[in-house]
Amino acid sequence: MSKSQYDFTALLMNSTKEAHDARHALHKLAENGLLDLEDAVIAHKHFGEVRLDQMVNWEFPGAIGGAWLGMLVTAIVSIATGGVGTGIIIAGTVGGLGTGLAAGLLTDVGIPDAKMKSIVNAIKGDGAVLFVLAKTENSEKVLERMAKFDGEVISTTLSPDSERKINAALKSGS
Repeated sequence: MSKSQYDFTALLMNSTKEAHDARHALHKLAENGLLDLEDAVIAHKHFGEVRLDQMVNWEFPGAIGGAWLGMLVTAIVSIATGGVGTGIIIAGTVGGLGTGLAAGLLTDVGIPDAKMKSIVNAIKGDGAVLFVLAKTENSEKVLERMAKFDGEVISTTLSPDSERKINAALKSGS
């Protein structure tokens, strides 16, 4: 894999459970320093609608950050104008919370949601897709640990040779 940029790979897995297990294994590899995992999203169809299980949910951090910023700005303005009131600070905090939550909902970091939904919509049948944005210098160790999962590469920025190696590893473990 490339040293400077993250590589994108979409793996078609047999089930959502298997995709979750594979993502958990990728997290373990990252914790052990064998993989730099930028994003790992599980996508599947639920009654015809594509559902994305994001690795990071930006709604909560956005809301908390917005609340703190709203409280801080309101307190500074209130002190500067000579009118300190808890009602004003609470209003600023609530306003910041709403703004931060909205920013969190609109944040699309990592793999673009539209790209993932497009790929999943093109798949027929059941199963789930594990979208991975990662880089590693230890591809043999990563392949060795991921070989226990059954899946196949359906889209990637990796070389055709790397794609063949991943598919061979995934088929060997099934």
